[in-house]
Amino acid sequence: MSNLKKLILTLLCAACGTAVGQTYTTKMQHCVTGGGVVLRWAPADYATWRVADTMGYTIKRYTILRNGEVLAPEEIQNPANILTAHVKVAPIDQWEPFADDKYVAIAAECLYGEVEPSTAASTARAIYQQYRQQQQRFAFALYAADMSPKAAELSGLMYTDTRVNKNEKYLYHVFLANLPDTIRQDTAMDFVNPGIETPMANLPAPEARSGNLAVNLQWDVTIMRDYYTAYIVERSDDGGATFQALSDENVVSITGDSPRSANMAYYTDSLPVNNVPFLYRIRGVDCFGRISQPSDSVEACAAPPLDMAPTIVNYNVIDNRSVELEWAFPDSLESSVLGFRVYSQSGPNVPLRKIFDGNNPRQRRFTDLMPGMTNYYKVSAYNTETEKLSPYVTYVGLIDSFPPAPPVAVVGTIDTAGVATISWKANTESDIAGYRVYTSNLPNTEFALITNSIFNDTVFQTTVNLNTLTRKIYYQVRAIDARDNLSGPSETLELSRPDTIPPTSPLLRAITADANGFPKMEWVGSSSSDVAAHIVRRRQIDDSVYTNVWTAPQPTTSLFVDSTADDLQTYLYQIVAVDESGNQSKPSESRMHKVNLKKSRIALSVFKEVGRVTLKWASVSNASYYVVFRAVGDEPLKPYSQSQESQFADTRISFGDRLRYAVKAVYVDGSESLLSEVKEIK
Repeated sequence: MSNLKKLILTLLCAACGTAVGQTYTTKMQHCVTGGGVVLRWAPADYATWRVADTMGYTIKRYTILRNGEVLAPEEIQNPANILTAHVKVAPIDQWEPFADDKYVAIAAECLYGEVEPSTAASTARAIYQQYRQQQQRFAFALYAADMSPKAAELSGLMYTDTRVNKNEKYLYHVFLANLPDTIRQDTAMDFVNPGIETPMANLPAPEARSGNLAVNLQWDVTIMRDYYTAYIVERSDDGGATFQALSDENVVSITGDSPRSANMAYYTDSLPVNNVPFLYRIRGVDCFGRISQPSDSVEACAAPPLDMAPTIVNYNVIDNRSVELEWAFPDSLESSVLGFRVYSQSGPNVPLRKIFDGNNPRQRRFTDLMPGMTNYYKVSAYNTETEKLSPYVTYVGLIDSFPPAPPVAVVGTIDTAGVATISWKANTESDIAGYRVYTSNLPNTEFALITNSIFNDTVFQTTVNLNTLTRKIYYQVRAIDARDNLSGPSETLELSRPDTIPPTSPLLRAITADANGFPKMEWVGSSSSDVAAHIVRRRQIDDSVYTNVWTAPQPTTSLFVDSTADDLQTYLYQIVAVDESGNQSKPSESRMHKVNLKKSRIALSVFKEVGRVTLKWASVSNASYYVVFRAVGDEPLKPYSQSQESQFADTRISFGDRLRYAVKAVYVDGSESLLSEVKEIK
């Protein structure tokens, strides 16, 4: 906390009492003008107001800063440097010279007027009536002080300090005078820089609403309430050259029932004539009697109520290019309108579009130079507050023999459920009524209409028969306008029906054993033209579920050796065909086969040499390559390398390693020999 804040807090604590009981509270604000510092304060409640009426107030001023430097605490609190003043309510004879100021008279009556005696007994009702009377006197006294600086001064609620220096800053505090220390009160305090004059806040322009022989003004006082206690309303009848106040009485905002009205000030200007424009603006008046600069002005005029709409009574189509409209409106109501507006729409469900905005109350005709082929018209009368639109539309159509353009960007899909979805870009003609959709199984034959009525959307769905050998289907779209003119066909859309027909089943001809005893099967492929692959499936004789063993890479492949079969196991095999759409055929007739593998084992020899271990074995006929297995220590054997020859040299060895080796052959058909005997070497 800065030294300045600490010092102000210390002074504040010293100024406040510590006793318990009634607390007397005062609130204060200030204004710096060329004449000095003006202080205005007010008691917060009736009790403080009545005590102040007798005791008055004491004002103390402390000099806190000089030339931008905070003074030492002992210098600030030196009595020689503290300005002290006392203010009391003026005697009644000092009020009489200002009796013409009604707010001075109100304040004097509240302070010195006789209190109406209560005739009721000392009951709760009598106590309440007395309380109401006290509160009314208190409220009117403060209201009068806010509205008149002279009333505030005579009421002992204002003080002007003319002994100020602009290079100093002061802390003022105001409190009830001559109260015992045992009575607590809140001191009103304010920190003031006399070197900067207090500005006046800018005001918003008022809102204006027209009435019959009246203009109603309102403006927001939400923020302005902290600056101004009243407002002056001014009017100009010469275009803003001069303005005159509308009343000797200033406007005061009064709290209303709604949240909005509580923040608004209102004024009604009664006028002798309607439809004559005036300019209005406002000025603020603060509790020090200062008057602000004017707000921006707003133009308004009084207008009689508008309760009748014009009616279109005739129209004329000129050369099929323009439309002349005529409407009726009573001459006696011309003074209530500023002019007429014409609206148009291209269809009943299309938003209205304003095509004419007139300012002649005597006008009764208008010509639309750019009508559409279909037009729905309405006319309205308007003034500054109201617009009355004719309740009925008038339809005017031009002769149209020109068809719309063919639809474009036609696209579509057919899903596996047989639902075809077709879409296209909407036509831009204003009189489009909708579309018609056509279909055919061949692109060069006549297309059949499949929409029974005009279709109003640009996305169309229909069902398609999928159980047919005709794989393609074709669509066209035509646009139709409000005059039943039909466009040419769109570009033909070709769609493919989803394939839901499975291929024919393949024929499993035979299963034999290959050179190593593995099952070798041959089949005749499916005769369907769209076959993509054949799948070999098998199950053990005791199982009930087939599993896929192999998928032929080409649909024409018809030979397979199952080298994954286990020795002495009995299997059932079948073949399934799959087409390009993923449809599977019924499986072929299953065939049984028992596996009897030929037990061939490679004879392995291992030799240890310097820096290497050499493996040698006898070559095996039909071997494609050999797989060498190795393990270090007690690790399990793992594939280590491959060799095309019947020997292998292992150079990746370390001193002291205990190594184990084995070899097996992989045949040309993918089958494998038995693993050789494991050889160990240290």
